[in-house]
Amino acid sequence: MPVLLPAALIAVIAVVSLAVTSRRADADATPAEQRARLHLRRSRRVALLAGGLTGVVTILSIGSFGQGWLVAPSLGAALAALVVLVGERTAPTEAGARRTASLETRSPSRVVRPVTWLLLGAGCAALAGLVTWSAVVASSDDEGRAGRAVEWMTADGSQSHTPWPGSFYAWPLSASLVVMLACIGGALVAAARRVQANADARSALDDAALRRESVAFVMRAALLALAVTLAGVSLVIGSATAVLAAGSPMWSSAMHWVARGALLVALATALGAIRPVAAKNVGENGAMESGR
Repeated sequence: MPVLLPAALIAVIAVVSLAVTSRRADADATPAEQRARLHLRRSRRVALLAGGLTGVVTILSIGSFGQGWLVAPSLGAALAALVVLVGERTAPTEAGARRTASLETRSPSRVVRPVTWLLLGAGCAALAGLVTWSAVVASSDDEGRAGRAVEWMTADGSQSHTPWPGSFYAWPLSASLVVMLACIGGALVAAARRVQANADARSALDDAALRRESVAFVMRAALLALAVTLAGVSLVIGSATAVLAAGSPMWSSAMHWVARGALLVALATALGAIRPVAAKNVGENGAMESGR
């Protein structure tokens, strides 16, 4: 089925992009940077494991007609980001009577490339619009569960389909996405504002690289979770509206093609995760001295 191709590509991209982490050789790193790098890499490994386990546990524990499958990606990415946040806050630093630090203001808006923000925003907007539209046209299923089915009249009578991403799925999905975005934001702030590993900024050759690795991991997790969720919702809507009988309402046909377009947005979001996502100038400019 043609619409399954973007979903298959997203799955392959997810495996490849999270398995490969940008790394620099330790040869030029100071002892403080080597300790920080080891700590942060271990944190990311724990984050990857914790995120995966969270997804599995979510699917097994929230088995209400597929709700667990829908919220698992975002909850997994949220916990992974929390582990990275803790790792950044507990990273070792070099002790010194006097420290010098970069004059550059580090904030989440500056540690991520603009195109990455654009992809994240486009994915969120596409998912929000699609879920809102599907919730508006949703109806109750045969067991009376509101927002889990869709029904419309045709020339031959009524046509219905379930599952359908109406309010039954929209509320838990929205909550999980809010949690994910909050955790992602917290992890980015922690990575951007982490105290540099070296006491002397002039020796901090790899400190910016350490920040970029953490930022890249967090943003890739967010982009992939968003892409997988958007692809899943799009496939459900596309499947429900794939066979339209004569006399079906125009919105059902329009929604079918919008869902197919959303698959392309999901694919673009996933592809964005394999490109550089962190800004290159994270904490690299200028220095100032401070007493301790």
